[in-house]
Amino acid sequence: MEDIVDLKVMEDANVIAGHKHLKNTTVEWVSVMEVPVENFVRKHEFVLTTGIGCADDPILFEKFVQDVIQSGASALTISTGRHILNVPERVVEIAEESDFILIEIPWKIRFSDIIQEVIDAINRENEWEREKAEQLRQKLTDCVLSGGSLKDILELLHHNINIPVAISDQRQIVRANYEFDPEIIKVLNGHTQGEIKN
Repeated sequence: MEDIVDLKVMEDANVIAGHKHLKNTTVEWVSVMEVPVENFVRKHEFVLTTGIGCADDPILFEKFVQDVIQSGASALTISTGRHILNVPERVVEIAEESDFILIEIPWKIRFSDIIQEVIDAINRENEWEREKAEQLRQKLTDCVLSGGSLKDILELLHHNINIPVAISDQRQIVRANYEFDPEIIKVLNGHTQGEIKN
């Protein structure tokens, strides 16, 4: 979300709630939504709205914002100056209470321009992820072909994904690990009672 707020098209945008969540909020898609939300917004979606239909009904607008928040959306951007002149303080409070990102933009900014730039940014990020995955695949292949051990493979994997990793056989016996919790390994190997949850 931080990258989206930094886009040129968003230079006149004002983040009015959820500032501290910009860096860690994922955006997978962008859409335009007006009332009712129902089940039309998916998780990690960046939602744009004019607030049409809510202009004379602040309670309906609050409900709309709550529905967007409950949908799992990443953020809501409200175009102000036409249907919603100013974002009501109660709506800002609802967003803050929910740790939700709320942004206002001037009416003059076209949604089509925002959508294009956001989709371009998402595509760039997806391409970067694909390139990273391909580089890792090549490094792992090189490691195996050059006689690397399971420990070498896990070390390489760990340095690229930054989470503990382990390899187990078909009997769930852990054969190698890298910074994996020893207590979990004991449970997996049947040496300690416990339950592993996914």
